[in-house]
Amino acid sequence: MKPSDAAHRSISTMSARLSASELVDLAAIAEAVGVSYTTVVNKWATSPDWPPHHDRAGLGGAKRWRVEDLPTAFSRRGKVINVRMAVERHLIERQAAAIAATPNVAVATPNVAHIPAPSGEPTEGARSSPIPAPASAGGGLAGGGFGALAGGACEYPAVSSCSSGAMPGLPGVAAGSPAARPASFSDDELIRISDHLATRPARVREEAMRRARVCLTVKRWMEAGLAATEAIAQAAREHGVSKGTLARWWWGDKRLPGVAGVENVAAWAGLLAPRWGMQEYEAPMPDAAWRKLLALWLRPEKPSLRLCFRQVQRLAEKHGWRLPSFASVARRIQRLPQPLVVLQREGKEAYERLWPPMRRSVAHLCALEWVNADGHRLDVFVRLPERFGGGIERVHLVAWQDVYSRKILAWRLTPTLNAYSVILSFADLVEQYGVPDHALMDNGREFGAKAVSGGAPWRFRFKAAEDEMTGILPLLGVKISWATPFHGQAKPIERAFRDLAETISKDPRLAGAYTGNRPDAKPENYGSRAVEWALLEQVTREAIAEHNARTGRRTETAKGASFDAVFAESYSRRVVKRLAPSQRAMLLLASEPVKVRQNGTFEVAGNTYGVDPRLGLSGQRVVARFDPDALAKPVLVFSLDGRLLGEAAPTVRRFDDQAAAQAHGREQRRAKRAYREYMAALERLADMEMPPAVAAGDVPAPAAVRLVQPMLPAREDEAEVEALVAKTDALILEMGRRMAAGGGV
Repeated sequence: MKPSDAAHRSISTMSARLSASELVDLAAIAEAVGVSYTTVVNKWATSPDWPPHHDRAGLGGAKRWRVEDLPTAFSRRGKVINVRMAVERHLIERQAAAIAATPNVAVATPNVAHIPAPSGEPTEGARSSPIPAPASAGGGLAGGGFGALAGGACEYPAVSSCSSGAMPGLPGVAAGSPAARPASFSDDELIRISDHLATRPARVREEAMRRARVCLTVKRWMEAGLAATEAIAQAAREHGVSKGTLARWWWGDKRLPGVAGVENVAAWAGLLAPRWGMQEYEAPMPDAAWRKLLALWLRPEKPSLRLCFRQVQRLAEKHGWRLPSFASVARRIQRLPQPLVVLQREGKEAYERLWPPMRRSVAHLCALEWVNADGHRLDVFVRLPERFGGGIERVHLVAWQDVYSRKILAWRLTPTLNAYSVILSFADLVEQYGVPDHALMDNGREFGAKAVSGGAPWRFRFKAAEDEMTGILPLLGVKISWATPFHGQAKPIERAFRDLAETISKDPRLAGAYTGNRPDAKPENYGSRAVEWALLEQVTREAIAEHNARTGRRTETAKGASFDAVFAESYSRRVVKRLAPSQRAMLLLASEPVKVRQNGTFEVAGNTYGVDPRLGLSGQRVVARFDPDALAKPVLVFSLDGRLLGEAAPTVRRFDDQAAAQAHGREQRRAKRAYREYMAALERLADMEMPPAVAAGDVPAPAAVRLVQPMLPAREDEAEVEALVAKTDALILEMGRRMAAGGGV
């Protein structure tokens, strides 16, 4: 493709200065076109479409070509490149830079930035700026996060066409005269460039520092009074660098921004870093094809990239997509962020393992300030006692641990994890050590039960209802925190369970009862024995005591001591909250919210209890606290906020229990007698002398009274009726006047 007329007119001014026999070597051609020197020597110059060279630079020197002989439509890899126009533009830029660098010479710098790129020369997405792209506001990849990934963006942003006269990708660098318009960078850009240099290989950093030292010599000579060209020539002689190369470092070109005009000398190394090992060109890939490839490859099934590429190839035939090679696609995939790949292909847990763990310090705490609790199922077959219904099961260990010292403070064995076992183990802790300030608990329903933590928000109870009962821990002033669900690292007691599970389950006294910790890890003697409950309690008690007393602990607070010693030292220096015996008795009772019926009864665990009607609790919700092992005893009735209201006795008795019937009758008669005495007192108050009543006012007398006439059927002679009525009214008025005058009728 030949250059357009507009392009020829735009460069006519500078091209007139070029001799028709201007000679260039392969190095200049490679620099002008933007490809590697090796590619031009080994592939372009050996092509049959390449013109023969004109001469050599001296005997045995490099081959040179006339500019006018260079091809204008050189085809390589399906692209047509106008080599002649690229070289002409490059020579014009060099001449403009040399003229502008001459001191005290003002020249009109031609605007060559609008010259169209040689036909077939890669532009959009083909070259990259030496300046690393800024990160997006959301912290993702430059150019819009996943949108940049979907478009197959390279490590650096693509060079865009510019019409303002600035070099592409380099803000403020003039295409025609670097000296007249020096590069200008913001402080943030210079910092980003310097940070990017730190990520480059050592040989790149060393070369960048060498170039910076050479340019620093140029700066010193200019400060001494030399002109720019003289300073560059002097520094080139001192460091053994060609003047042309040093001029490019100083003024910049389309590959380097240059350091002229950059006051921050510390950033020069980043600006002068070579682009060794950086990809200059990448085959384009349609956005739709790239997005489809990502959707196929970023899946938990972990399909191979070749399989996904073949599937996209079949779609490309349908949609007319032009795909790059598999190697090019593989390089794009390698540039995807590792967290994105791990999250989509390996899952959330693998993604979380990529991030460094957070270590939480407990040095600022003290003993019993924070406790944490959880349950663990032991790998042992146990014969359950009769109070648990008998049978052979694997039991659970519910334990409370001090966070500061890591000591196990209280524990209980239970066939199933339930709120009652949590309350009993917490009661043991309170009885022996006191009430803790904070509790970190597992998110299981046994810990989230209303009897334990009612009134505190939970993952299945986002806010407390107004009529919700208050749990034991909030009632005692313990502040509750919940561990992250399905995240064992959030509870320190999980580490203790790892030791205790092996110590207890593999104790020699329990041989034959061990079940293995996985279905595929069963021992040879699996199921040959079930140990007694009392023996398991003894083994557990001894294992926890040994766990607490073992020395050589390497925790933040132990530092070689035992958990017992660390807890005792801190416990002796703090004030402990304890419960009165009556309060502890209440703590040991199970609790259940109930609603009192209109007849004063309610049911707990299948038993009916009656409330004294004098308490006025009919129709209200209350909390019944009871002993699960003695349901025949009266239960305590509390309000929802924890106030004791009274007792409720069971209402069901044996048919032949005459003593119970007599006691029930006596209580009714006593209440009836009390109410009768109350009414008698009211009657006595009624017989007391009362103050005289206020007399009602006299009713004023009317002038006359007329009797109401009943409604009678209409008569035929209406005139006679009217006359009779008028005569009667006159008689009544006359009688009224005589009575008012004091006379008789």
